[in-house]
Amino acid sequence: MNSITELLKQDFAPGCYILVDDKHPLKLYIGADEAGNYALEYRGVYKPAAIKPSSVLGIKHYPKSGYTCFVISLLDHSMLDTFGVFINDLVEATRNALDDKIGYQMITNRYYAWRKMFYQKNRLLDEKEIMGLMGELLYLRDNIIPLCGGLRALASWSGQEKTKKDFSLDHTWYEVKTIHYGKESVRISSLEQLDSNVEGHLIVYQLERMSQAFDGLRLNSLCRSILKTLDSDESRDIFLEKLANAGFTFESVYDEYVYEIKLIDAYTVTEEFPKLKKEAIPDGISKVQYDLLLATIVQFKE
Repeated sequence: MNSITELLKQDFAPGCYILVDDKHPLKLYIGADEAGNYALEYRGVYKPAAIKPSSVLGIKHYPKSGYTCFVISLLDHSMLDTFGVFINDLVEATRNALDDKIGYQMITNRYYAWRKMFYQKNRLLDEKEIMGLMGELLYLRDNIIPLCGGLRALASWSGQEKTKKDFSLDHTWYEVKTIHYGKESVRISSLEQLDSNVEGHLIVYQLERMSQAFDGLRLNSLCRSILKTLDSDESRDIFLEKLANAGFTFESVYDEYVYEIKLIDAYTVTEEFPKLKKEAIPDGISKVQYDLLLATIVQFKE
């Protein structure tokens, strides 16, 4: 669990805060607001702006002893896990703030970037969705970002749009599938996933579900690791928006799903690759799904 979340879970009396980091250039505190909600308070000298709250995040400014306090409160306590990661990202993103005014602007920028995560409580992803998102994130982190950098990599990622390929970059594309270890087939959920006049790639991750005591792959830590490696506010903002579009928020329940990567296979999808094509589908059929046997595509393995 995120260390900020653990600190927030201390029994703070209303209006009480502790300093997050005495080496940080900004005076950032976590604790409880006057109503007892989990909160972050920033104390500095700056001109407050009109910042719109949400149904989940409360906003308040007030003057105090020569400086201004800016408080971000969590109104829906069930979203504490996401709030903790948000606060941690805010703390890390402002470590190079040169003064209070710049720090305040950086904080407000991070707030607006994260707001979509707090629009409403998403339903929890099921295991199939968790594994699918993990596969896309693994390929994003380990292959696409090193290949072309954060912004281009994120621009190429459209896995949240279910009718498109997961990544489209330059003159090729990548479709990522994640299955349980030992499964003999992958589900192709739409014609568009493999049908193309351009040669592409099918990436298949095989994961084994492990016990919670195993030091393995978890969705929350995977998302945090990518967020930490992105080197600009713009790239972090885009990443958070895409996670929200995928229905993801940082929930501790996802830490119960622990996996080990057993196999990663890549296949070149050529004209000869076994796939259904739109041109061969009779009129009147609006949606097609099919299972692709891995044993039949060994010759296309890269």
